[in-house]
Amino acid sequence: MRILYLYAEIMGYQLPVFEEYTTMYDAEVHVVHWDHKKLTPYAIPYLKNVVFYNRSDFNYTKLVSLVKSIMPNIVYVSGWMDKDYLKVCTELKSMGIPIVAGCDTQWKGSFRQIVASFLFRLTYKRSLSYIWVAGPYQFEYARKLGFNKSEIIFNCLSADNNLFETAIGIRKKYPKNILFLGRLEEIKGISCLLQAWGLIEDKKGWTLTFIGNGTLKNKITNEENTIVKDFLQPYELALEIQNYGFLVLPSIKEPWALVIHEAMAAGIPVLASDVCGAAPVFIVPNYSGYIFKSNDVIDLTKMMKKVLEMTDFELKQMSNNAQTRSSVISPKIVASSFMSILNS
Repeated sequence: MRILYLYAEIMGYQLPVFEEYTTMYDAEVHVVHWDHKKLTPYAIPYLKNVVFYNRSDFNYTKLVSLVKSIMPNIVYVSGWMDKDYLKVCTELKSMGIPIVAGCDTQWKGSFRQIVASFLFRLTYKRSLSYIWVAGPYQFEYARKLGFNKSEIIFNCLSADNNLFETAIGIRKKYPKNILFLGRLEEIKGISCLLQAWGLIEDKKGWTLTFIGNGTLKNKITNEENTIVKDFLQPYELALEIQNYGFLVLPSIKEPWALVIHEAMAAGIPVLASDVCGAAPVFIVPNYSGYIFKSNDVIDLTKMMKKVLEMTDFELKQMSNNAQTRSSVISPKIVASSFMSILNS
């Protein structure tokens, strides 16, 4: 069994899925990935039976030669951003090899999306056999692109559940620390969060910490009552995350937000804006977290105050609920969902 990934930027959450392919299906996994203009400094470790190729080493001709030498049984492609990837997929599909495109884009119904979806049916769709969506918001988009229900599979993205679950057993006292985890950019709702935090006079001993890198790092560092830490590799984050009791994600635009899943796997409830694609999958209000209106300082302030006023018992109960909820998707489920195509 040979699996080919024509991928964008590799992140740590993909590695457990690759390992599931190699252990559950005795597969060889070949991954071509973007290595230029990366959004994060994530370093790819060695994995047995997984071969990584830098995209920058391959023009179209070399890419075709590589793929033909591999001759995969099934192919995953990161959307339709890379035109050389798509040309390769068109050729492989004509040979009867199933081509699966990933999708974390939400359907917004804008004029641009309506036009783009029409053009997609006439162009890119012919290169693809199936579309693999992250959740319900992406399912709606896939249908608009012209995919039948039988051509859509779920569970495209998962946190490394096992890695983050280690944090649960380490905590002895429930930490009164709120965590923002992600790129420090305006699109993540940083200004809204800082305003909301500033409006809360009695913080009841809670702190607010930002972990990540971005253009707003200096701005956040100069704010009172906030802590800023650099981007962490996954194993470092799994150790660090035990120090926090709630995650806040105030994004203005957020197709999915894997960090919601990561936090819940660590037993950390989540307060997220209503644009986050993962929110309806993992956040059950009053059970595993709360949802607020995106870019709404007043609503965010109200929900943060609610968190700060929770008792230790309520926080621990919600922590347990969050960890339970995190199990609805896992690397094993992701791998099984993908490989189910070969049995359909």
